[in-house]
Parts: sequence; structure tokens; C-alpha cells
Amino acid sequence: MLSDIKTYTKINTDDTSEIKQGADQIFYNLLIHNYISLKQFKNLTNCKVKCPIFYGLPNIHQPNIPLRPTVSQINGPTYKLSKYIDSLLTAAVRQIPYLLKDTTAFPQLID
Repeated sequence: MLSDIKTYTKINTDDTSEIKQGADQIFYNLLIHNYISLKQFKNLTNCKVKCPIFYGLPNIHQPNIPLRPTVSQINGPTYKLSKYIDSLLTAAVRQIPYLLKDTTAFPQLID
């Protein structure tokens, strides 16, 4: 899959540390503007990151069973930032009174 040079480009450098520094800078800006506490800042920035892992999952419902490319971001340089944003969005979604939670919610709403 990675030999497809039209889709993927090989790079010879690992910029994981630089990307983590950028994520840490975002957390620092949140700290100095009092959006997060010092304890939250330390929790969000205190982690050892690794380069995300690329792998393929088989699409068994398609002919020739091609692989679906997947990148695991667990412990990646923006993992904690993504989790933090997800927690904010999850809390915000709960505040939307007419948000449909699933496909059965609409028929129940109009009955």
C-alpha cells in the first residue's frame, strides 16, 4: 500500500517532537488565558509521544479484499489535544436540546 507513490510520499525526517511542541503551545495559550488550570496543563502536556502507527484493515465486503488505511494516533503528538477537544465537544453537544442522538430518535420525536 505504501509503495503507491501517487498517494503516499516517503519522508526521511520524524517531526513528532515539533508537532508535540505545537500542541503544547496551544495548551500554554489556554493556560495563560485561564481556560485551563495549571494541573490540567501539566496533565495535558506531560506525556511521552511516539510517531503514529500506520496499518491496514481488510475491507472484506469488497472484491479482492483491499486494505483500508488507518493511522493510530494513540500516544501521537496531538493525541491529548484531540481527546481534550473531544471532551469539550461532547459536553457542548449535551446542551443542544433538539439534537437527534440516533436514527430512531426522529420517528420518536414526531410521534
